[in-house]
Amino acid sequence: MSYASSPPAAVYYSKPQPKTSPIGTMLDSCFRQVEFAGVLEGTAHPAAARKLVDFMLSEQFQADIPLQMFVFPVRDGTPLPAVFTKFAEVPAKPLSLPPARINRNRDAWIEQWNDTVLR
Repeated sequence: MSYASSPPAAVYYSKPQPKTSPIGTMLDSCFRQVEFAGVLEGTAHPAAARKLVDFMLSEQFQADIPLQMFVFPVRDGTPLPAVFTKFAEVPAKPLSLPPARINRNRDAWIEQWNDTVLR
């Protein structure tokens, strides 16, 4: 289980680099994962927190994300490394669930997952 953006990692870190990624992607079963950064209300250092978020949104930081975290940058127009554009895949219709349903079922799903993979 991994990300649709994981195939470039397998190529990037292989020596020698293969012509195709050894990681396959099941694009019809991908779930959109969005990661957030923000300033929490009540923080003792709101200006510093805003500076961190601004830095994370900078061109420099966003350009570094693909080969550090193997995820797509959030900033539109960020150039992607060649290994990323060649091997990362984007599902046409990622799956989604309402957050309330995830919240209701999270613990049971995690338990079921653990029971399945830790047998």
